Amino acid sequence: PVLSNEINFEIYELTNEGNKLLHKENLVYNNSDITVLKKSGANSCSDKRLILWEKFGLSSCVYREPEISGFGLSIDKNHGGFSWEWFSQSGNCNCDKVNSHDKTNDPDVYQKLQGSGAIKIEFIEGKNWKEIISFEFLEDITMRGNLGFFGSLGGETHHIVIKKGSVFSFKKIQE
Repeated sequence: PVLSNEINFEIYELTNEGNKLLHKENLVYNNSDITVLKKSGANSCSDKRLILWEKFGLSSCVYREPEISGFGLSIDKNHGGFSWEWFSQSGNCNCDKVNSHDKTNDPDVYQKLQGSGAIKIEFIEGKNWKEIISFEFLEDITMRGNLGFFGSLGGETHHIVIKKGSVFSFKKIQE
């Protein structure tokens, strides 16, 4: 069966006059819309990426590790720019804003380290590893990016707000 999921999002360009809404959508996607780039090296990961609109993407470099204490999500434009939002396990988080999700002590809930937001993960397990296969956004989460011509040198240029209830999932795409 084809698994379909939804991500509700808004893309903003940051300008001197304020935030300019470029696009908003409730994107319905399935497994074939996720690209997977296997990275090699000592700490190899699988970069899972979904194009949200035109050249804007949402991705995570997913590892197989004994325990998942945290993870990163990022946005990009044409695979370029710089963005990195870190999420720590709620019980171990020294985050900017701790909210009601932190009080649940659910080991599968992670808090955004800078700013506010909570995500619940789903994972698969092997003999000595776990690997994330799904992110559920428990709140609206602002993803920040330096996606301009000069990349990270130009400062923050875009925000993508992923709305509460959205799911970034790549179930059935494991290598």
